[in-house]
Amino acid sequence: MTRTMNRHTLFAIVASFCVLSPGLAGAEPLTYRELLARIPEHSPDARAAQARVAAAEGELSKVWSAWKPSVTLGGQVQYSTQQVELDFGSLLGGLATSVGADPSTLDLPPPTVIQPHWTVAGVATVRQLLFDPSAWHGPSIARAALKAQGLAAEAATDELRFGAAQLYAGLQTVDALEAAAQRALAVAEARIEDARVRVDAGIAAPIEVTRAQARAAEAKSQLAQIEAQRRSLQADLQVIIGSETPVEVAKAGLPKNLGQAGGGVEDRRDVAAQEAALKAAQHDETRTAWLWAPSLVFEAQGTATNVEGFAGNNYFGTATLGLSFPLYDGGARYADRDTARARLQEAQANLRGSRLRAQAIIDKARAKLEEAQSRLSLAQAQLTLATQAVQQVDQLHKNGLATSLDLDDADVRRFAADRQVAERDLDVALSRLRLHHAQGGRLL
Repeated sequence: MTRTMNRHTLFAIVASFCVLSPGLAGAEPLTYRELLARIPEHSPDARAAQARVAAAEGELSKVWSAWKPSVTLGGQVQYSTQQVELDFGSLLGGLATSVGADPSTLDLPPPTVIQPHWTVAGVATVRQLLFDPSAWHGPSIARAALKAQGLAAEAATDELRFGAAQLYAGLQTVDALEAAAQRALAVAEARIEDARVRVDAGIAAPIEVTRAQARAAEAKSQLAQIEAQRRSLQADLQVIIGSETPVEVAKAGLPKNLGQAGGGVEDRRDVAAQEAALKAAQHDETRTAWLWAPSLVFEAQGTATNVEGFAGNNYFGTATLGLSFPLYDGGARYADRDTARARLQEAQANLRGSRLRAQAIIDKARAKLEEAQSRLSLAQAQLTLATQAVQQVDQLHKNGLATSLDLDDADVRRFAADRQVAERDLDVALSRLRLHHAQGGRLL
């Protein structure tokens, strides 16, 4: 077994396919479906995406609040060192005296306090927006943005499930590679015993023992490398599901039914999110066309004070209907319109690009699955041939018709074929996952 595992084996295969993202672990080995079921609730990335959706819901509520009345209550206490009064009685008395009348016979009013030493007042104001162009279109924009954020969160969760499923498949392949290395070690140890017997009998050279021992050491090295790969994949899976301890998975392959199947580009959550973002941009661009419209506001105010004034009333109220026409705002509306149009063009380009990329991913995933299945069939045929070759060479070696070097070469070829079957099986598993995910399917 002179051929050792290199960068083109399991690690390179898994690393080229896996999308590593954060997320909980369990003490018991997790099945495929148990593993994926943990992600929405325990993955930090999934929780962060859900928090962004909650923030978008808050923005929608904030937009709707513009159409709800605002009620404020204010108060004021003021002290003045001098009391201000208006004495109409004194003025009328002086006027009566100037015309020869007796002021004492007149019913003169008492002085009116304009500003006492202490003034206390309370004001209640109710304001209701009746129309505003930005507020009118705000809910439709916010709803579209909320939908886009929700679809983006679903897409993020799908990506996390996809990454976890790939790592799960990788760990199953690690088990298969370990089994192949264990078989190679068992063969090498058997060859050591056989070579020793032959050397003791004087029909073989000591180098046969040394060669077999080298194969055993090589197999043990392979096992150590495979264990390192297992720990690496477990660490990546631990990050995805937010676990503080290594994650163990059940020794079972991917199920035939990966989950709800998708129909293609239009079923992908990332494409749907771009469509919702385009809707939001369209609503925003429509909003800018209404920025020339007036705003209409109703406001009512009630006041209570300790100063009666001329009316002799401590309570009074007002109601106002305000209409505001924007004539010129320094060009802000034009800038807002141009910005909205540019964002609309960007959203249109993003959606088109998203659809094209999604279709390309689907086409490549189909081609990759076909290629992987073909390579797996070839690897299985080569393993069958290598296994039969070992049996044949072993028999010839026992009959003295083949050398120990021939037998060693046959063992090496069988181990290489055994390992290649495990790697090609991983190719097929990952290709199945990729195609299912690319078509918008849900991994469950």
